[in-house]
Amino acid sequence: AHTTRAARYALRVAYDGTHFNGWQHQPNARTVEGELRKAFTTRFDGANVPLLGASRTDSGVHARGQAAHVDLPEEVADVDL
Repeated sequence: AHTTRAARYALRVAYDGTHFNGWQHQPNARTVEGELRKAFTTRFDGANVPLLGASRTDSGVHARGQAAHVDLPEEVADVDL
């Protein structure tokens, strides 16, 4: 069986939180984590992409250097992210 090794990438995320309900995923609200997960899932053809933020923000809070990491199903060039 062929297994694909995940590649861990450190992220530094900046965003205007005006239209977000904070960082952490919430089932019925738009969040930064939720939007990033959607983007990674789309980019990697529906794969479950683990994403972990180093901290959380409240609704409407902006960030300049939110730290997080993501485990992608394959290695990619930085420019492809």
